[in-house]
Amino acid sequence: MYDVLWRDLNTGGDWWTTNGVPLALCCDWYVSGYTGYPSTEPLDKLLVTRAEHRVLICQHRYAGTVFDRFTSYIKQCEITKKRDRYLFLCYVPEDKKFHSCVFVA
Repeated sequence: MYDVLWRDLNTGGDWWTTNGVPLALCCDWYVSGYTGYPSTEPLDKLLVTRAEHRVLICQHRYAGTVFDRFTSYIKQCEITKKRDRYLFLCYVPEDKKFHSCVFVA
């Protein structure tokens, strides 16, 4: 489900239990094609995790459109909690660089 899931484990007992999830990362290189309207499907995976930090890496021609769509979607989602944190990284080949957006609900 996630490309990277960093768990804080309690290994002191008979069972290893999860104390928390500091980081969940998803990489969905093409969000709804290269130039199309950005899909929120890769974001859904991050919305359901209770990770302290959520990271989404993608590629799209219009990074600003991706960031606007994702932040709007998070705001409208009923399971979003205050202080949920997201980092979006969007690679734009024409610029040959990553653009970033930090969003805190």
